[in-house]
Amino acid sequence: MLAFGFFFGCSATRSSTDHTNNISSGDSGEAHFEQRITAIDQQLQSDPYNPSLYFEKGELLIKWAREKDDPDQRTPLYTEADLVLEKADSLLETRPDSSVDTLHYDQLRKVAWSSEHNRGIEQYREASSEGEYRQAAIHFNNATFIMPAEPVSYQMAGKTYFEGNELQQAIVVLERGRINVSPPPVDLLESLAFLYVETDQLQNAITIYKQARSQRKNSFSLMHGLSNAYIEAEDHHNAITILRELSDRKPDNITYRSSLASEYYKAGREKMITMTGELKEGKEFDAADFAIADSLFNQAEDHYVDIVDGQSGDAHHLYETVQFYHNKAAQYQRLLPYLDQQRETDLKKRIEQNISASVPLLEQLTEQHPTEQLWKYLYRTYSYLGMQEEAEKAKANY
Repeated sequence: MLAFGFFFGCSATRSSTDHTNNISSGDSGEAHFEQRITAIDQQLQSDPYNPSLYFEKGELLIKWAREKDDPDQRTPLYTEADLVLEKADSLLETRPDSSVDTLHYDQLRKVAWSSEHNRGIEQYREASSEGEYRQAAIHFNNATFIMPAEPVSYQMAGKTYFEGNELQQAIVVLERGRINVSPPPVDLLESLAFLYVETDQLQNAITIYKQARSQRKNSFSLMHGLSNAYIEAEDHHNAITILRELSDRKPDNITYRSSLASEYYKAGREKMITMTGELKEGKEFDAADFAIADSLFNQAEDHYVDIVDGQSGDAHHLYETVQFYHNKAAQYQRLLPYLDQQRETDLKKRIEQNISASVPLLEQLTEQHPTEQLWKYLYRTYSYLGMQEEAEKAKANY
């Protein structure tokens, strides 16, 4: 898979303290909150369409949450408060004559959100262990429940859960952000798609990357991430499409070109495996299918040779190209038991040509790095081609 990272910013909000006294007006005590909320619930039974009652209940739930020292215990209260305040807002739309001061409740939510988000920032900057990252993430997660349409808290929660090695929890919070923020920010989608790749949920990753690209078609990082997802999902043809575009845009990026060559080979191999299965079942040799596979191999070869020529002497690319030639020969060999004499003769010639093409590269590689493993590899290659004198010389080196 192409190397990739998990990028988004760490941003603070308006400053606020984490003390309940800023917003609670003296409310304290579990029993007191429970009694007041119970009383409101009883009133709602007889007056279920009164927005003021819902606003009052939402305010109490937020204040009650702020009284709790453990941020984990605040989460369910913030969650319920959001539902209650959303209900209040919807009822208020049907009663425009209501005298409810919505500005007060909006400010209440903003202060609570700012407090949780900024506390998360503080703990994130000081975190050095998985447990400390998790504690910071809880504050960001709480912030998402207080103001569900604010994207920055989702992104920071996802980042912090990720750094605390809680990838599935990071996915959960970013998925909520994808639902609640409209349109979801591209950065949020990109982070979510990356996490799906990291957790091998590849079809989800592909779907999210495509959604992100619908907003930012030519984003280089989104194309990079989508190519990773296709490669990991072994969707070679779609991977080729993206990698060709990336290679066109970044012609000096050897990683893209090498990955493109590899995907061309894998697509050809896939075709060869399918053909072999069909021949085993008694079907006739399909010359058109063979031509498609052969064309894919040839395109892979063009890229491998071009890379080696441009990176003369690079051991990694020499070895990759040697392996390509040998692997290509092995794919041809699959078909031999099922071919008539003429096709068998032609294919054996192709196999020998590919093994022969690897020899100068393997010799160059062995000269640069004369390891026992490479001398053995060279010995086997010489032996296959009937180059006995060269084989014996190679054998003498290990």
